[in-house]
Amino acid sequence: MSWKQVAGRGTWLGAAVAALVLLAGLGVAALLLLRGAVPESAMRPLVWIVAGAACFCGGRAAVRKGGDGALPRALAVSACVYGAMWLAALTGEGEVQFAQGGTALTCAVWGGGLLAGLVGVRRRKKKPADRRRRSGERRKRAVT
Repeated sequence: MSWKQVAGRGTWLGAAVAALVLLAGLGVAALLLLRGAVPESAMRPLVWIVAGAACFCGGRAAVRKGGDGALPRALAVSACVYGAMWLAALTGEGEVQFAQGGTALTCAVWGGGLLAGLVGVRRRKKKPADRRRRSGERRKRAVT
């Protein structure tokens, strides 16, 4: 499978879905933190959960939209999300500290994509061929 087949419309749709889920999840987590429903110590695991869920949802969207290769499509979405996270971290004003939860965040992002790719595609059942009556054939009637 070539890179052009993997990076099709389904992958970009999956990356967009993952970005939307990630932004919405982080927004809800920030609101929960501001309201006092979540302590500050639980914020880091909440970010990991949101990142994993975003990659899973985006990977599933890419797998459903695309044709062949469920795992490469889902992992391509994770690569897009991971790259966007690194770009956001490097363009920020603060110093990047990977040692404080960076490994767990990496595992969450790639684990969500891996899980979405391993779940795979559910094959649809083929519909039976439509049997039309020929001219001259009569319809079967129920016997009561």
